[in-house]
Amino acid sequence: MIHPWMISTLPRVNFGAVDVGKIAELMSHGATQVSMRDDEPRLHCGSTIWLSAKKDGTPIAIAWDWVEIRSNVVAMVDPMAIISNLECTEYVGGVAVTDYKLLSLNQIVYQLDWQPRVCKAIRAPHVDADDVEVLQPWLGMGQEACSMAA
Repeated sequence: MIHPWMISTLPRVNFGAVDVGKIAELMSHGATQVSMRDDEPRLHCGSTIWLSAKKDGTPIAIAWDWVEIRSNVVAMVDPMAIISNLECTEYVGGVAVTDYKLLSLNQIVYQLDWQPRVCKAIRAPHVDADDVEVLQPWLGMGQEACSMAA
C-alpha cells in the first residue's frame, strides 16, 4: 500500500511555470485510501495519490487529503497541505518563491479529474489502486522506506 508520507522519500523534481500543464496531463491515479468520518458516520474521508515520471524514470507524486461533504461530493481538505516531491524553480530577485509551489500544486490538482476517482473508491470499500505497473516501483520503495523507519 502506498502512503502519502512515502512521497517525502522520493528525489526532488524541479519544475517551473511552463511545466504545470504538462505535469497535470501526465499524472495518473495511483491510489485512494478511504475511511469513515468520525463526525459523520455515513460520510467518508481519506487521501489520494497521483503519479507520473520524468523521461529518465524519476517518479513524480502528488497527494492530498479529501473529505466527503455529502454523498458523492468530495473536496480537498486543505489546499495548503498538498504533499509532493515537485520543487519550485521560480525565482524573484534570486529568491525562490515558496508560495508559487503551493499555487502550482493547486493548479495541477485542479486540472486532474480526481473527484470521480475518489467517489469510485468510496463505493468500493478498499484501497483503489489503478495500474499495477505504475504502482510496482512504489511498492518496493514503500517496503524500503518502512524498513528504514523501523
